[in-house]
Amino acid sequence: MQYDQAITLRMLRRIADDAENIALADERAAEQAAMAMDSLYIAYSKDAKPANAAEVRAAINALFQQLENPSAYNADQFASALRRIRTLLQ
Repeated sequence: MQYDQAITLRMLRRIADDAENIALADERAAEQAAMAMDSLYIAYSKDAKPANAAEVRAAINALFQQLENPSAYNADQFASALRRIRTLLQ
């Protein structure tokens, strides 16, 4: 399957739309979502060149920061950060 900009953006949005379920599943699910968002956004932004790319990149990096200390993982904060990315996606 080929991934064009529209499909990639749709996948990014769907992951972010499922923020609560992902965050509540466990830290590993959150980690997988963060890695997926990162990889998909890298692919998307190469061609799309969004004006707010730096802001989206910072928001994705914030997901990883929340995963640095497993004992401090907070599902509500992770879900909020993932929803924030959804609002930034154009």
